[in-house]
Amino acid sequence: MPHEPDYEVGYRKPPRHTRFKKGQSGNPRARPKRSKDFAALLTEILNEKVTITENGQPRQITKREAFVRRVIDRNVLGDAKAVQPFLRLMDEIDRERKQGVRPTRHIFRPDLEPEWKKAQSQTPQQGQGPST
Repeated sequence: MPHEPDYEVGYRKPPRHTRFKKGQSGNPRARPKRSKDFAALLTEILNEKVTITENGQPRQITKREAFVRRVIDRNVLGDAKAVQPFLRLMDEIDRERKQGVRPTRHIFRPDLEPEWKKAQSQTPQQGQGPST
């Protein structure tokens, strides 16, 4: 670009050749997007649609519904590993219906719990010492 005599370079007036080009970001690489937390990622995946065949007809349902159907089907077939968590969940749902409350549901898997948390839960809490 040729030097323009009417443009004065100085404070807050950079040379034209060093300015951002039209349509170019001031920070092209930018800060990387934050990774999603586990709950958001799980919710997003469970809300994805899958196609199943039911009575010979294709049907789209969410992965969440497919998961629940699978757990119930495994329970009906007598899968021993699937029965206990399912019964616990059903019992919790029944209690909530009787109380008319629907609190946030937390499903814990002891086999995935960190070692420090297991050790913490085995130690007596303050004020809950052994009774004599």
